[in-house]
Amino acid sequence: MSDDPRRRASQYRLGADPAPEAEGEAADVPSSRGRRPEDQALYVDGQVRAAIARGDFDDLPLAGKPLPPRVFRHDPDWWVKQLMERENVSGVLPPALALRREDAELEALLDTTGSEQHVRDLLDDFNRRVVEARRQLQGGPPVVTALRDVEALATKKYSDRDIGAALASGSFRTDGMVIVPCSIKSAAAVAHCVTDTLLARAADVTLKEGRPLVLVVRESPLHLGHLRMLTQLAEMGAVIL
Repeated sequence: MSDDPRRRASQYRLGADPAPEAEGEAADVPSSRGRRPEDQALYVDGQVRAAIARGDFDDLPLAGKPLPPRVFRHDPDWWVKQLMERENVSGVLPPALALRREDAELEALLDTTGSEQHVRDLLDDFNRRVVEARRQLQGGPPVVTALRDVEALATKKYSDRDIGAALASGSFRTDGMVIVPCSIKSAAAVAHCVTDTLLARAADVTLKEGRPLVLVVRESPLHLGHLRMLTQLAEMGAVIL
């Protein structure tokens, strides 16, 4: 083996094993335990530069392109989605994956459903399919989708200040609206189309869409101004009780 100290130092820094110069001559292999962290960093940097020079990174799929959004979000099904995209696989997903995707879109679907009974039917059907898929009768990945609370989702409370809520839109399908009890202030807001609260806005949308609107007025006795305002509501299509 050469006694040149510069050669031995370079071999030590690169982590290379010095080759014996003559047959039968023992090779003196430097121990990596004494290697400094900065030497290891230089070695790794040298390997990366050599790979770049060889062109090992030239044919990467995302070379020179921005990273796709899926890289920045946590998705347990990323490998399945990439496989389907890469292999152009289409068709029915396994129950575990289909339920997970449906669970992510369920609340948006419920927001477009105006009937409480329809919401209950959707949730009951979803829970039934989750329980059936957990039995693993058809195989596939394990089912980790949780059951939905029917009572918590079938009935929802809104703040009267939330005038942008779903039920304030005409696309939110309902069978009608009942305000009980209805104060003179609320009735006057509906009569004069003052939609600064969710109650008044939803009632205004109900009349606009031609759906039944029932007002159970609680304040009496009523003076002439009250009566004229309630008459105006009746002429607009509301039912006064």
